[in-house]
Amino acid sequence: MPKPSKLRKLKFRFAAWGLIFSAAGLMAMEAKNYKLFQDIVYAKIPGTDPCLTSMDVYAPKKAGSYPIVVYLHGGGLYAGDKQPIGFKAQAFTSRGFVLASINYQLSPAVKYPAHLQDAAKAIAFLHKNAGKYGGDPEKIFLLGFSSGAHLAALLATDEKFLKAQGLELAALKGVICLDEEGYDLPWLKDLEPRLFNSVYLQAFGDDPRIWRAASPLNHIAPGKSIPPFLIFHLGKSAQKQMAEKLGTALRSAGVDAQLVFISGQTHYGLDRDLGKTGNEPTRLIFEFLDQH
Repeated sequence: MPKPSKLRKLKFRFAAWGLIFSAAGLMAMEAKNYKLFQDIVYAKIPGTDPCLTSMDVYAPKKAGSYPIVVYLHGGGLYAGDKQPIGFKAQAFTSRGFVLASINYQLSPAVKYPAHLQDAAKAIAFLHKNAGKYGGDPEKIFLLGFSSGAHLAALLATDEKFLKAQGLELAALKGVICLDEEGYDLPWLKDLEPRLFNSVYLQAFGDDPRIWRAASPLNHIAPGKSIPPFLIFHLGKSAQKQMAEKLGTALRSAGVDAQLVFISGQTHYGLDRDLGKTGNEPTRLIFEFLDQH
């Protein structure tokens, strides 16, 4: 998750990035190499804006049964949106993938575990309705950026969220995490107390028991059908140490986990540039997807 100075400033930045990403998305749409199913409501929650429980699905124009990549946006669990998709739609659909970009409820209106419950409902919806969008329900991958990577890692290690929707961890074929530091919340609280208090408290509260429950590292164990992981970090202290802790724990449990350090990039640039021609993280992600 990012380290904000002021919440309003960060929300303004997300709005600005949204305009940039939307422009890129429009260029991709003009290429007309994919179909867009927009604002699909995957769950109805009384009193909740349907936009917060909706998704956009981008599918290759040619009929088929394609692997599905579920994208979970960043924003500290209090900002962000499914719509700033940038270059991803064209890149993934041109390589034979369905891309589903999902929204979920945001803090402070909700706290853990609402974000996870929403994302699990979205995955279950796609699993059930994959054929409507040209997707293969047996080939679902998660791609999370920043706080979205935290959600993706937790969904793939703590089985209770998918089980509540009638699915097992084995329903996920792989997880891609882009530059997150919250895989072990109590550890992060000690390492970066100001960051933790300014960002994580509003999503996870002040109960250390909740912090432990919301930490993917506390749910890793052998024999759980945890899917393979591809974990990116940019070398900053917290993200690097956390990525290494996550990778080590996964490999110790017998899970295929690849760790990738990307230099010369920014936190937001890593997500923004995903899908660009010649982009190295994009190349590695497609290698990972093809492998699994």
